[in-house]
Amino acid sequence: MNYESVSDQRKEWLEQRKAGIGGTDVSALLGLNPWKSPIDVYLGKLGMSERKEPTEAMFWGNQLEQVISNVYAERCKVKVVRGESIAALFPNLKAHSFNEQSLLEHPQADYVLGTPDGIVPELQRGLEIKNVGYKSQEWGTEGTDEIPHHYRLQVAQYMAITDMDAWDVAALFSGNRLQVFTVYRDPELERIIMETACEFWTQHVSCKVPPAIDGSETWKYHLAQKFAIGNLTILNPLPEADALGAVIVDARSRQEAAAYEVDVAKNQLAALIGENRGIKLSQGGKVQWVRSKPGRSTDYKSAFQSLSDLFLKLHLDGKRDLDEIIAANTTEQQRAAYVQLYAGKEK
Repeated sequence: MNYESVSDQRKEWLEQRKAGIGGTDVSALLGLNPWKSPIDVYLGKLGMSERKEPTEAMFWGNQLEQVISNVYAERCKVKVVRGESIAALFPNLKAHSFNEQSLLEHPQADYVLGTPDGIVPELQRGLEIKNVGYKSQEWGTEGTDEIPHHYRLQVAQYMAITDMDAWDVAALFSGNRLQVFTVYRDPELERIIMETACEFWTQHVSCKVPPAIDGSETWKYHLAQKFAIGNLTILNPLPEADALGAVIVDARSRQEAAAYEVDVAKNQLAALIGENRGIKLSQGGKVQWVRSKPGRSTDYKSAFQSLSDLFLKLHLDGKRDLDEIIAANTTEQQRAAYVQLYAGKEK
């Protein structure tokens, strides 16, 4: 296909990405993705989500990807095939290429997609590159398959597409420590991935039926944007509304009780620590005193009032001028709608 411009290629690439379930999507559908939920995937596939600018972390992740790949190749003494060249390694798969990336389709399910960071032909395995801020407890010992669940699902999906038996995950921690983990093929996990992708694609995306409402910020924002609040009447009682209201009341009660238990435990720990800095916990971690530095707070309302009094003394027509200044610096703030429960009898 001949493209008229890079912009056309980018548009084609994004359209292809929307045409299926990608490597980071299944973890969201299974509730294991820390950044996305099912509604994010749904809106993205239908082109209804707002375009988000890359974060600073995403920027540096992209910049360091090739560096991490080079160091991995040097240490493991292998050659890594990356970008558009990956497609040529899988002639039996339908592929789309753009901007040094290859988007591969599953041979039996074209809505299951994968964008591998690299392939290591001599080891017959793939490569996933991660630039991680710090090594959390989700990461285990180097050389094992102990990686976060959402990354495991991602590489498992790539193995299902490419029919490869292993996938390395090269993770750079804190910008100064590279460790390599290896995940092996798991037929049961692949079955879950394929069933999840198929169900979501056929029951939600294809027929444009949103997934179940959850507690994500995206659902909250989506509903607030969808239903404008006007001069409408209050609906009569509904059994569903009564049940959901009871859920909120019960959850708030348990939340308050849990918060009180936390406060009691903290006070008891404070008594145990005493004048010491802290205390170690046998299950890992520690508890210690945190003494914040004295802060400074400015009463801007009083300061403005003093300034306005001074202004009125210096200018004969100061009141009018002050009103004009306030008006010129006042803007209407748009606020998103939200649902609030008012428990108890109506007054």
